[in-house]
Amino acid sequence: MSNVIIGIDKERAAIKSSGPVCLSAAVEQLERERDEARKSLEFQTKLNREVIDREKQTHKERDELRAEVERAEAKTAAEYEAHKMTKCERDALKAEVERLKAENVTLRNAQMCCESCDETVTVEILRELRADKARLDWLANLDCDSPLWGALSDTTKLRSTIDNAMKGEL
Repeated sequence: MSNVIIGIDKERAAIKSSGPVCLSAAVEQLERERDEARKSLEFQTKLNREVIDREKQTHKERDELRAEVERAEAKTAAEYEAHKMTKCERDALKAEVERLKAENVTLRNAQMCCESCDETVTVEILRELRADKARLDWLANLDCDSPLWGALSDTTKLRSTIDNAMKGEL
């Protein structure tokens, strides 16, 4: 029994003598594991932030695309309305052309029938009517998508605008 006690004492002595070494190694191992866990957590946090940033950017881009689509739809609707208005204006101008052509024929017939009228006024009126007829014929053949249609909406400058366009100065 004394041999057993001596063996246990030797083991205790060995543990006591090697204890601090084992404990410090275990502490170092735990510290390494803690550092690795911290680095892993920091890396995962960094990845999560990158994912969140990418999602924010994706949402921002999606919102920008939606806004762009809405602007394009509004622009298309406005262009459609403008095209409709232009078509209506063109139809009205064609009707005016026909009316003035009929009026021109009437005045030409009136000039032929009325020799006693003042010739200066009649010739001037006929010149103006012929010029108007030329303008209106030119307008009737004008493409409704032409930028000139916008300028024609101001009727006070209508004759000069058409004359300049016919000459190629517009």
